[in-house]
Parts: sequence; structure tokens; C-alpha cells
Amino acid sequence: MKYMLTSGLAAVAAFSTPAQASGLIDIDQAIMIYRVYLPEGAVDDVQLPTLTVHYENGRKANTIKPCKDVDKVLKNVGCAWQIVVNPELTDSRANIALPDLSSIYWATRIPTGSIDRITVSGEYPAARYMSFGIYDQTFTPFTVHGETSFLADFQIAPDEGSENPWQTGGEAGGSFTITINHAEKGLGQNTLPMPPDNLEGGLEFPLMPRPCEDDCPPLKAFSRPSNTAGFFPNLDNAYLLALYDPQPDEVLVMTGQAPARGNEETKREPQIWPPETPAVRYWSLCNTIYRLPYPAVLKPKNMKTKAEACIADYKIPQDEDGQYRIVIGALDQMPEDFDFSEAAWVMSSPTEPKTRHALLFRNMLPSDWDYSIQDVPSDDNPQSAKDIMGPYYPTLTPCAVSTLAAEGVEGCLK
Repeated sequence: MKYMLTSGLAAVAAFSTPAQASGLIDIDQAIMIYRVYLPEGAVDDVQLPTLTVHYENGRKANTIKPCKDVDKVLKNVGCAWQIVVNPELTDSRANIALPDLSSIYWATRIPTGSIDRITVSGEYPAARYMSFGIYDQTFTPFTVHGETSFLADFQIAPDEGSENPWQTGGEAGGSFTITINHAEKGLGQNTLPMPPDNLEGGLEFPLMPRPCEDDCPPLKAFSRPSNTAGFFPNLDNAYLLALYDPQPDEVLVMTGQAPARGNEETKREPQIWPPETPAVRYWSLCNTIYRLPYPAVLKPKNMKTKAEACIADYKIPQDEDGQYRIVIGALDQMPEDFDFSEAAWVMSSPTEPKTRHALLFRNMLPSDWDYSIQDVPSDDNPQSAKDIMGPYYPTLTPCAVSTLAAEGVEGCLK
């Protein structure tokens, strides 16, 4: 089966069986993705950048403004950022590839033809993180003359008279300009390489690694996956994965030392990066269904609960020593008097309670951090992760639901 990426991510997201998860992917244009994590306010408050295409033959430059109606993205061909992806906010068909629900992705096609350069003009968002990445026909960033097609927020210099809040700590809203340029013309600050011209036809490769069967890593233990074939990967992220089979009479309790994150008061706003002390920009725990296309567990709409399916660092309670506790289980396993000031609750899927799950523990942008996931070998071996991460390694402890109800989280850890 052939999927046209140029028809939108939703078409690719329609995978439902392993047989559909590989094959010829027909890509005739590269894709640029604009990522924002934990924006302040509504998603609509994020000002999307404008693209201006400058041609080699003297033809008048073409300005491509952001699409206004994301509900009709597959019909929008004359605007930028035709696709927005967040499974909680948009079409659930885009719930693929182990997403972090704190992130929002906008995708746009890179124009082709006799192009001299493309400029991307935007505003720094009020958010924890943002980046731009250009992806080729293998769904990965590429490198030209040592320059990777990926820029993170703190690397993007502001326009004259503006400030980058990740560089100065100033207010968000300043302007920036990025240039997508041909490598032979030189790549400097705020410059991304132009994608290769040979994107015609298809490339046969698996979109995502298939679920393991007989060769799985140990259950209920975190390790860094050996097969990390990604779907538009974020180069600033690395993650550990732990598989588990939900049980009606058992929950899991995750414990560990919380990674430092620079300004510990930061929630959804920028902070200067790199910070003065070792830290990671962001960390999270997300629960996903371990089957293709690896959808995130989603919190039931209109359900009033403090439980999360994917929880960001600042929502996870810590004791005075920086230790955290997270209970992983079904919502109906939660005691009525569960104390959310003592521990967080990450829910298993209410719609697929018997399907194997995969927990993802993410680290983003480590800065002089000696315990980062980025330094862990990709070998499916929990011991390798423990050796690198030390007290920051996340440990999973099984606990009977009856014990949790009678003795609380503390009783689970005796």
C-alpha cells in the first residue's frame, strides 16, 4: 500500500496493522516541522511563521502565510503549516509514534523548483521549548557539510531590536528570521540546509519498528531501545522505554531522583539555555499502547480527574530530597482517597485495558548533565541505563491494588 505524505500526516497515521506499517512511501516534497512544547495559553495564541520563497530566475518572491482553518488542512495547498498534530487537540488519527501530549507539531511542505532560498519569519512563543526541523524522504533530518537540518530555540538569533528569551531571559514575542539555503552558498547562523532535490519516487523501509515478540527487553524495567527508527524524530529528545502488561489486581509505582531542570520554577515559559548549572530542559513520563502505530493513551474527554496519561515534569510532586513517585494503573484502580500531593497517577488505557503498554521516560536537551538518557547505550539493557543514570534511573515496583488501598504508596515501597 502506498501513502502520500503530501496528502497530510493523517493519511500516514491511518496504519492499523503491521502489514500496513511498511512499504513504499511516496514523497515528492520535504517536510518542515515546527515544534512547541507546553505553550502558555491556547494553541491558537501561537503565532505561526510566514514563509517567503525567493526564486533563482528573478521571479517575484512568493509569501506563504499560515493556514487559517486547520480543520480543512488537507484542502489547504496555498498556505503554510497545513497540518497540526496533537492527539488531544486535533484529529485522533494523528495519534501515532509515541507522542508526548505536551507537544504540538505544525508541519508544512517545503516548496520545490528553481529556488534561491526560503526565509521563515516568526515570533518566539511563550513556551517551554520550540524548534524547527527539515526532514527528507527517510523521515529524518539530514546533514550537509556538517550542518544538520535542525535548530532549537536557544540557537536562533533574534532580529535587530528583538530578544530571544532563551538567550536573554526577556519576554517572548520577539521576532526572528531563519533562512533555508543551498549548502554551496554557505550555511551560517539561523540557516538550515535546503533539502535534496531527488525526492521523487518511493523509498522502501519500515516506518516504525514492529512490536517485539520473542526478543523483548525485560518487562517492567526501563532501557533505551535498540531499534529507534523514528517518525520525524526530535533530535533534542531521548527516551527510555518500559513494557508492561496491565493487570486487574496490580499497579506499578515508579520512583527515582528528579532530573534538575535549570530554573525549577519553570512551567510553561522560556528560560535561559544553557543554564548556569547542569540540567535537562524538560522531562516527562507518557503512557502508550504497544502496537502499531504506537498511539498515546488518551485521557477520556470531560473526565474530571488529576490523573494524567502523559505528565510533564512540573506536575510531578517531589519530596524535600527531590524524589518523585508516580503510580501507573487504571483509573478504577485508584483509591478514592489517593493523595496527589504525595504521588502522581499516570493512567493505563481505558479502551484497551488488556493490551501491552509502553511507558516512555523522556529527557530533553541535557546541558552538562552526567545522568542523561542521551548517554545511555541503545541496547535494550536496563543495567546499561542504571550504570549511566545512577539515582536518576526510574525504577518500577509492582504493587497489589489491595496494598495501595490499605497502606498507600508508602506501603507499596516497603
